[in-house]
Amino acid sequence: MNKKAYYGLAAGLVVIAVGFGVYKSGIFGSHENIDKNKGVINKGVEGEGQFQVTPETGEGSQVKQPNLDRQVVVGDATLSEATKKVIFSRIGELVGQLKKDGKKTDVWTELGLNLKMIGDYRGAEEVWQYVLALQPGNHIVQWNLGNLYAEALKDYPRAEAMYKKAIAAKSDEVGFYQGFYEFYRYQYTAKIDKADDVLKDGIAKNVGDISLVVSLARYYRETNQIELAKEYYQKAIERAHTAKNVAAEKAIQEELQTL
Repeated sequence: MNKKAYYGLAAGLVVIAVGFGVYKSGIFGSHENIDKNKGVINKGVEGEGQFQVTPETGEGSQVKQPNLDRQVVVGDATLSEATKKVIFSRIGELVGQLKKDGKKTDVWTELGLNLKMIGDYRGAEEVWQYVLALQPGNHIVQWNLGNLYAEALKDYPRAEAMYKKAIAAKSDEVGFYQGFYEFYRYQYTAKIDKADDVLKDGIAKNVGDISLVVSLARYYRETNQIELAKEYYQKAIERAHTAKNVAAEKAIQEELQTL
């Protein structure tokens, strides 16, 4: 296959599963799974990106739609020919839908995901920025853009800004805080001092969640702040007890005892 192909390829029979609607469950509670490598938040019903909008009319309200006939750059050299064929097939289907109705932001969102998967990162950015121009509060696309900037484009300041917007738009999304914490800790290490603050913010805004409290306890443990680790393990135990989550309470107690 050539290095480039067209958006408008004929749609095939194979459809890519984009991963929406999957929950990550564990003994510390359930929260939405954020797959940073795929740049998508798995969100159940809301995660399907059902954002139908009609842009307001008036001066300055017109947003330029991305060119649906532009060339797609295959930027991921590790993809097999079979995988590329599947992705291009789905891109063709999505483009066909958008040529009939260009206001379907859920379809634009999935198009951006497929462009990211094939390595057309600038194409994905353009598509997702277009969705945000139509739907500024779309937290799924904000998070996806944050992942794109962090993982693929290595533009950490822009990733940080998008993650903050996603959290502001959806403060009860526990997985956002976990992902943002990991971004500061393992990627944007120039700002590693902000990592624990992200978890504290998530803990304050999600009073029934256990997982973020455990993550903070582990962070303090791994950074040799033992007294703080004990404090937050105890807080996690209290939340598990309040939630009558016996398995979580027992597991956290066992982890605390290893300090």
